[in-house]
Amino acid sequence: MSTRRWFRLPDHYEVGREKIREFARAVQNDHPVHRDDECARKLGYFGVVAPPTFTAILTVNGIRAVLNTVLPDRDLSQVLHAEQTFEIHRAVVAGDRLRCAVQIASIRSPADTDFVALRFVVTDQSGYLVRVESTTLAIRRGELVRPDIARLVDTVAMRGDGDRTPSLIPITAADLPTSTSGPYRGPDVDTVPRADHLAVGHALPPRSARLTRGDLVNYAGVSGDPNPIHFSDAAAEFAGLPTVVAHGMLTMGVTAGYLTSWLGDPTAIRTFGVRFSRPAEIPARAAADLELTGRIRALGPDTATVALDVRAAGEQLFSRAFAEVQLSATTFE
Repeated sequence: MSTRRWFRLPDHYEVGREKIREFARAVQNDHPVHRDDECARKLGYFGVVAPPTFTAILTVNGIRAVLNTVLPDRDLSQVLHAEQTFEIHRAVVAGDRLRCAVQIASIRSPADTDFVALRFVVTDQSGYLVRVESTTLAIRRGELVRPDIARLVDTVAMRGDGDRTPSLIPITAADLPTSTSGPYRGPDVDTVPRADHLAVGHALPPRSARLTRGDLVNYAGVSGDPNPIHFSDAAAEFAGLPTVVAHGMLTMGVTAGYLTSWLGDPTAIRTFGVRFSRPAEIPARAAADLELTGRIRALGPDTATVALDVRAAGEQLFSRAFAEVQLSATTFE
């Protein structure tokens, strides 16, 4: 099939105040700007601010739409996240109405797996750019998926969508924003660390997080990700996994919360990207503990590049993880 075609989801997504709170709880991000209106107003926003990876909700809908309409021979239960990058152009705030366009950028097919690269462009109600996301999926080819897998997915997958299968509307590149940044970016950031107080090699304080099966089920519901490998042992086994595994976007969301807890301002992330090396395995009768660390790799006058590391049971979950962040200017008394 030809690639580099653009599509858009047919309807806008209206960002709700309670949805932001639900998502923040799901990714274990306890910053008050995600739940308290007054705190958000003090930072200069008119409503509660969504966590950095909130637009993964739109990405999930886009992926489902691509699989259902453009790549119908691929099965959701055979999908694993390989890479994900967020370019953050402004904060998402309660009341925003977001639209999402998606491009199938490329498809590579070594051995029995397709690597599908997607590009998402998220804009707001005024047409300004909010996010640009790059996603790479690893998908076992449909013809190699056993019929019993399809039957299992039909048995355990979420019901209730009826005929409301996500669809796509073809568009052209001319329908996309012509500028990579709109005139509104939001208030200046107010970070705890200042560039002149940091040095290359500076280590962020380590942090631990815990994931249970309940956390996975909750995130699946909040994000709209119906992939059964995140809650069904049988589906995980059929997909060649040793047990149920955490969503890549859940571990990425937890990592973003770790980073913003150090920054003190959840709107200070400009770019956040990871290459997934293995999913976090979540046993049926125990929790999985994540160990998160970070280190400054580069510094600019008011920016920093942070290398991040997340491990579960001693195993590295990301082969590469980085964030480019904006830092507050130093104030002189």
